[in-house]
Amino acid sequence: MRDSSDIVDVLTVSAKTPSQNVRDVISRSERHAASYMVESIKKKLLETPLDEIHELKQECEELFQYITSKGIDISFLQGLAEKYIECGSRFHSQQKTHAEKPVLSVLEQQLLKVEADLSSAVSHRQKEEERVRKLEGEMKDIHQNQTRLKAELAELTIKENNLVIVIADSKHLLEEHATTVKDLTKSHTSLEERVVDVKRVETELSTTKECLDEVHEALKTLQWEP
Repeated sequence: MRDSSDIVDVLTVSAKTPSQNVRDVISRSERHAASYMVESIKKKLLETPLDEIHELKQECEELFQYITSKGIDISFLQGLAEKYIECGSRFHSQQKTHAEKPVLSVLEQQLLKVEADLSSAVSHRQKEEERVRKLEGEMKDIHQNQTRLKAELAELTIKENNLVIVIADSKHLLEEHATTVKDLTKSHTSLEERVVDVKRVETELSTTKECLDEVHEALKTLQWEP
């Protein structure tokens, strides 16, 4: 059974010239062929795996170019197909990039490890900062002590220099005193000897005087008679 549109087409063809009829037949054939190609490429796009859609880009471009060259407007399909292929190309590129990278679970494990290491590093850094602050405090105390000790050392140096002078003077006086003591010792020894000599002489003198006194008394009391 014929479609009513076919009957209309036949009537239309009958009313036209032979050349017009040929052009119409060719036009209808081209449109039918275009329709077939459109359905074919649409089916191919829908059945092709998502990561392979990008491979149909050149084929679709050539097909659309051929159909539009016949004066047939398929912009409605061309826009959708180009967008679909573009998304497919992006999906393929992203999938390839994703495949070259570690899986998410591995990355999450690595992230957890890095976070733990980071936490540990931060803790160590804080402890080290506290230690540095403590050491800096000790260093400050040392510097203050150094300043105080330097001042004391300067005072002690002055005292030392003064003592050196005093000791030198004292040694000089000591030498003088030693000479004086030596001289006095000699004088003392000489005087002792003289004292002993004088005492001896006095003793002798006293003995002699006693002798004289005895003789004098004896002479005094002597009574001589011829």
